Amino acid sequence: MGDFFLAIFFIASLSVSQLLLESNPEGSFFRLESRLWEMLIGAFSALYLTSPKKDILSGNAVHVVGSWLGLGMITFAVFFYRESTPFPGIFALVPTIGAVLVIIFASEDNFVGWLLGRKLLVVG
Repeated sequence: MGDFFLAIFFIASLSVSQLLLESNPEGSFFRLESRLWEMLIGAFSALYLTSPKKDILSGNAVHVVGSWLGLGMITFAVFFYRESTPFPGIFALVPTIGAVLVIIFASEDNFVGWLLGRKLLVVG
């Protein structure tokens, strides 16, 4: 039942974000209620990663496709989003979901995980 309420908060927050883009773009970017959905995506990821049911999406092919799809979504946003792209709103779903896919599916066992683990790309 808790997942249902989190999903409702997710939809409501994303809707607020999209609606504020039209009337108050700066507010859409800085207000918690319009960015809560992004934090909830992180929460859903954590719930998935700690779930005993996560084996449903196990398998090398799923991880390879998921990690490449995630990297592709992030790359798409980096190269094709412009200053005129309304953001955050629904356009923020692309890089956010892409990041989640990379977090969940990239590992040392596939190329995306290996690539993102190289010292050249790791900050710190």
